[in-house]
Amino acid sequence: MRQHVDRVVAPAALGRAVLLGRAAATLTAGAAGLRLVADPRPLLAALAVVAVTTAAGLALLSRHPHVAGRPVPVLAADTAAVLAVLALDGGGVTFYCCAVGAAALAGVLAGCGRCCRPRRTPRSATPSPRPSCPPAPTRGSPASC
Repeated sequence: MRQHVDRVVAPAALGRAVLLGRAAATLTAGAAGLRLVADPRPLLAALAVVAVTTAAGLALLSRHPHVAGRPVPVLAADTAAVLAVLALDGGGVTFYCCAVGAAALAGVLAGCGRCCRPRRTPRSATPSPRPSCPPAPTRGSPASC
């Protein structure tokens, strides 16, 4: 029996992978920076925001993968989280790691959003024949453009 795989499963899985990668990179950079700052409380708060939003994003994309087909609410919440990290971290390495991860998530969800929606073709459209390819050049013959 053949199972039907929904078109949003792949973008949701890629989104979860990007969230995990962003969390790993951001938490590692932030933890390394804890030794370098005089007051670690804002950095710890920024790391907590990253951890909480990652857990929420993973839960959302795992339980409701159809959210990947409509990425605007996810990207709006993720932008708010990145701005919160900016407010708490003040433009440090933690913010930049989080921002790069947000850009990757936006690329996955917005880029895959087009392939998740079914294509609409007009009923009157007839498929055009494929253009024929020129023959491959043989040894000793000049290559054509």
